[in-house]
Amino acid sequence: MTLGQLVHVSDFNYFESMSALELMDPKMDSGMLAPDEVILTVAERLEKGLVPLTFTSAADLLATLDRMEQCEAAWRNGQPMAQSLLTCLYFHPCVSSALVNAGPLDASSVSVSDTLGCILNAYLSLALKGVTVQRYAIHRADIYEEEDFSPLNSDLALGTPCYSI
Repeated sequence: MTLGQLVHVSDFNYFESMSALELMDPKMDSGMLAPDEVILTVAERLEKGLVPLTFTSAADLLATLDRMEQCEAAWRNGQPMAQSLLTCLYFHPCVSSALVNAGPLDASSVSVSDTLGCILNAYLSLALKGVTVQRYAIHRADIYEEEDFSPLNSDLALGTPCYSI
């Protein structure tokens, strides 16, 4: 074969070729990385300070909370956790534990950043507990179809389920 020739079956048509996968081209192959491209894990992003754990403006925090709510709503609409909740780094166990373990506040010198951090912690705790309770109730009732609810929790730290709903 020479460059530009196509290997195909006898019933090949050009319409189906439009959905063909071109390998080793970063634009067409989703698994292909550029030579200088590096994908960092969530823990590595956290270590390098690429995940903001403190906020200085309410607008920034509100935008983050809005995105977290979008992810939570997508999960409630049946999307898998890996494609909904876990697309937000704050729901990952290492980030949520870093937020919770940030340390107690000194009541004598509470700043705007501390207050915004408390709001983020409260929302994150509420969201994780809400997902835990909802997931437990759906599992316990066994009233879902695979296309309506994805039972896998990936690696989301859901906490202890509430047994008295």
